[in-house]
Amino acid sequence: MMTLKKRDGNEANFVRWADRAERRLLQVAAGLAAALIAAQLLLQIPAVRHVLSGAESREGIVYHAR
Repeated sequence: MMTLKKRDGNEANFVRWADRAERRLLQVAAGLAAALIAAQLLLQIPAVRHVLSGAESREGIVYHAR
C-alpha cells in the first residue's frame, strides 16, 4: 500500500506534468491558428493563390451550350 507521502508526491508530479502538457498544447494550438490565418491571408493575393492552388487554373471554365 502506498504511503500518504508517496501518493502526494505522485499527485504533485502529475500536476506538474499536466501543467507542462497543457501549456505545450496551447502553444501548438496558437501556432496552428496563426498558420491558418497566414495561409488564408496569402490566398487573398492572386499571384500566390495561383502558385498554391492547382484548382485555381481549372475554375471558371466556360461551358458552351448549343
